[in-house]
Amino acid sequence: MSLKRKILFSMIGSAIIASLICGIASIFVSSRSTREMAKEQLDSICRIHQMEVDSKLAQIENSVNMLADNTVAQIEDFERFKTDEAYVGQCTEKIREFAKIAGENTEGVLTYYIRYNPDFTPATSGLFASKTGGASGFEYIEPTDFSGYDKDDLEHVGWYYIPVNNGKPTWMEPYQNENINVYMISYVVPLFIDGEAVGIVGMDIDFTTIQEKVNSISVYTDGYAFLASASNEILAHPSEDYGKNIAESSQELADFMSAHAESQDGQTADYTYQDKGKVAAVSVLRNGMRLAVTVPDSEFNSTSGHLFKMIIVAFLFALLFSVCSGLYSSSTIARPIKNLTKIIVDTANLDLKPNPQSKKLVKLKDETGDMARAVRQMRKKFREMVALMEKAGSDIGGNVTSLHQNMSEISGICENNSATTQELAAAMEEASSAVETVSESARTVEDNMGHIGILSREGAEKSAEVKNRADNLKQTTLTAAKRTQEIYGQVKEKTSDAIRQAQAVEQINELTHNIRDISSQINLLSLNASIEAARAGDAGHGFAVVASEIGTLAGQTQETVQSIQTIIPEVNGAVENMKECLDNMMEFLEQKVLSDYNEFMQVGDTYAHDASDYEQGMTQINDAVMSMVDAINNISVSINGINDMVKESAGGVQDIAEKTSTVVQKVDSASTFVDTSKESAENLNQIVGGFNLE
Repeated sequence: MSLKRKILFSMIGSAIIASLICGIASIFVSSRSTREMAKEQLDSICRIHQMEVDSKLAQIENSVNMLADNTVAQIEDFERFKTDEAYVGQCTEKIREFAKIAGENTEGVLTYYIRYNPDFTPATSGLFASKTGGASGFEYIEPTDFSGYDKDDLEHVGWYYIPVNNGKPTWMEPYQNENINVYMISYVVPLFIDGEAVGIVGMDIDFTTIQEKVNSISVYTDGYAFLASASNEILAHPSEDYGKNIAESSQELADFMSAHAESQDGQTADYTYQDKGKVAAVSVLRNGMRLAVTVPDSEFNSTSGHLFKMIIVAFLFALLFSVCSGLYSSSTIARPIKNLTKIIVDTANLDLKPNPQSKKLVKLKDETGDMARAVRQMRKKFREMVALMEKAGSDIGGNVTSLHQNMSEISGICENNSATTQELAAAMEEASSAVETVSESARTVEDNMGHIGILSREGAEKSAEVKNRADNLKQTTLTAAKRTQEIYGQVKEKTSDAIRQAQAVEQINELTHNIRDISSQINLLSLNASIEAARAGDAGHGFAVVASEIGTLAGQTQETVQSIQTIIPEVNGAVENMKECLDNMMEFLEQKVLSDYNEFMQVGDTYAHDASDYEQGMTQINDAVMSMVDAINNISVSINGINDMVKESAGGVQDIAEKTSTVVQKVDSASTFVDTSKESAENLNQIVGGFNLE
């Protein structure tokens, strides 16, 4: 079977198997998914209708709650309300208008009422408004007389005591009003003030409006809705009687609704009704009733059947597409492989000529293109190898011929080298004796230079001693001059300080003038104070004594200042004499002592410099002598090395002569290998000739 058919059959078989697997899985998964989606949709429908019914109930609850709040707000004095019948009537009149508005604006209301606690109000207190059949509005009638019934008579007065006992707003069970022959449902809110029951506020609603709403619900084609009480009694159903228990028709549905009695979320259940499978979604209304929507199984399964038909059509279409695609793909895959196979067969037959299909194949971007590029690369390398083999064969042939000629020439040259090396060995022996004579002369020069080196070292050592003494003299002079310079600086600094301090005497003179001026002013103030004290009489006597003392103090201050001024000229004279003496001493130190030390330092420095030059010269002579000694030693060593080398060379030349003879023998043996290589080159050319490259 050809590759094309194999690819075609494998693709069609794979497509059929894949389509069957996908189809079966799709039918299985889709059936379950479709049923689950249908249940979710049914649950959503049930929730929507639940919200519609709950909105009606919520409107009633809001109206009653507002009426209850308004009633409690009107009873401002609860203690008076419990004892004053007239006050009860006043409160009722205030509530009447608001109650009327609430009743008229609430859909489906048949009656609204406010009743007070019969324990402390009249038995018929409160108000009761009713909308009779055909009447356009509400009319007030006398409320029920509590005195005619016992508290335990819930059949007649349960609408009051049940909510009060519950302590919270309560939806009453639906009942039929025999007076107007209408099914009604009541919402009652108990009233409390400070934890004590005040009464109730309630409304009776026409239950037929809720029944009609439920009966109008349709789901899909044959689906419908029904309403049941918390005890699973039917309250609205398109075909079942009112009050019938659901368990009589379907125990499965009754058990399901009882199991989810407290759940506010929508639920779905499969059950059997009248020997037919059905699916129901149930939601709990805000008054505790159960709203259910139900659909036959046949409507759920119809969606799955339609899906099954679509999958069959898709399978046939996929099969047809797979056949066409397989034919195209197999042709597309097989054609390049066929062309590539021909190229590989040509390569196996050593036909390396370029193939026009190769250019198309290498442009493919799939595995066939990869193989084509690999084969093209292989054929390229084969051509390169053949070219190299051809060139190598040609080169080997030429090289073998040249090698044969060169070996003949080498054989002749080696014979000449053998004679030359023997002559060279004799010349080497004569050179060895001459080298020994030169070596002896070098040893004599080396001994003389050693004696000169000893003398130069002794001169260098003596010059070093002279330099050390000159350095010591220079250092001593430098230390003395430095010490004299320090003493000169200290004396100069202290002299400047003494002169600065002597100038303070002039400041004392200025201060004495200021003190004299201040004492004159104090004396003047003392005189003025004495005058003012005299004017004051006896009252200024104490102040006059103080002023007199201040004047006396000012006079003593002036006398002291005059004494200081007498001493100041003498101090100034002593300071001038001290300054003159210090200036003379500083001039002597600077011009005589320091100058002599500087000249002495210059002489010592010159002495040290000359000693250093002498030492340096002797050191250079010693270094030159030692360098010459080293050079003569090196020459001696080199001459000895030359002598040894000449001796070794003589032996080496003799060895070369012997090896040259051996080379001649090897060249004769290599001629045989050259002949063998020539035969191999001819064989290689024959192999290359088997390839077709054009």
